[in-house]
Amino acid sequence: MAEISLSSIRSEGGFDETSVARLREAHPLITAVFRRLWAHLGRSGNHQQPRAIDHLFSDFGHGLLSPREREVALLILKGHSSESISYHLGISIATVKTHRQKLYAKLNLSTQQELFSAFLRSLNL
Repeated sequence: MAEISLSSIRSEGGFDETSVARLREAHPLITAVFRRLWAHLGRSGNHQQPRAIDHLFSDFGHGLLSPREREVALLILKGHSSESISYHLGISIATVKTHRQKLYAKLNLSTQQELFSAFLRSLNL
């Protein structure tokens, strides 16, 4: 079972119609990702608690990204904000933003959604 929770502060406008439409568009992709992951775990005979995506990440950006950029990318893919990445890695938010800019440039990406799509393409499950 998996659950994804999203929130937006109502006093700051909550989710606008465009955001809701984008979330609805992303639903089939998210569903497909979970189905592939569960199918993969089922084939491997692993019925324990699934590990984080770390093991799926091992080759993503290899040869292009520095080890720190790869750490930042993994945390982005796990849904961490720049502030959270800063906390987890013990670096400043400005440094996190620099790593994000560099990894996006190296992978020829401009959005977090493009990073997620590039990661999915790299899985070849």
